[in-house]
Amino acid sequence: MASQFFIWRRLHRTEYKSAYDARGYFWAPVITTLQHAFLLNLANIFDEKDKSVLSVFTFLEELKDRTKKQKLIDLIHSAKYENAIKRLSQWRNNMLAHKNVHFVLNWKEVTARFPFTGEEIENLLELLT
Repeated sequence: MASQFFIWRRLHRTEYKSAYDARGYFWAPVITTLQHAFLLNLANIFDEKDKSVLSVFTFLEELKDRTKKQKLIDLIHSAKYENAIKRLSQWRNNMLAHKNVHFVLNWKEVTARFPFTGEEIENLLELLT
């Protein structure tokens, strides 16, 4: 998943614009697929509600040291990560996994209503390492 993010981010360099313009039918779906893959995977990894899927929280359930477990949960819920985790969940619930008809028809609005930065994604990936 981290590799998907960093490839996607690298492909957004301005020097590649002419290649994208010349071969948009190839690059548009490649870049979109990379983005959707890392966003969906990252949203699932931080899904706290669904105990039936493998996530950071299902892993933490197995941690015997309650103090360490609570410290990790508090860290995940800290301001540094909170916005990105919330927004990823909104992306997943409205566009990536479950198709909200409004956002399917107005797909640019997902980015406008649920923004996060590349730095926030990098922070989440760093947290996982």
